[in-house]
Amino acid sequence: MTEDNVTEWVETNDIEGIRYEVEELVTNILSQKKNESVLQNIYDQPCGRWLELLSLCKNQFEINARLENIEHMINEKVYVTWINSKEPEKADGFSSLVFFVNELGWSTVAFYNRKLLQKSNT
Repeated sequence: MTEDNVTEWVETNDIEGIRYEVEELVTNILSQKKNESVLQNIYDQPCGRWLELLSLCKNQFEINARLENIEHMINEKVYVTWINSKEPEKADGFSSLVFFVNELGWSTVAFYNRKLLQKSNT
C-alpha cells in the first residue's frame, strides 16, 4: 500500500476507530503503573519540546507495538510534550501533557502529577 493509499484508507474507512485507539493508548500510558517508565521518559526531556512518543516507549513492548501499528495505519507520528503549570510553586507537582496527531486532527491534554512518579520510584 502506498502512502496515499494508506491516508485514503484511513479517511474513508475508520478514522474514528483510529482516534479511539490513540485515545485508549494514551489513557493506558497515563493510568497503568506498568507504563510509568514512558511518563518518566517524557519528563526526562526538556519542557515544551515536541517528541515522537514512539521513541519514548522502547522498553514497553505492548505500548510500542500498538503505537507502531497506529503510526503505520496513518503514516504519521504521535507526538507529546509536557508543560509546567503557570505557577509551578503552587501546582504541587502538576503539569500538562499534550498528545498530538496531525493526520487525525487529534489532540488531548492531560493533567498529571509528577510526584506520583517520584513516590513509585522510592
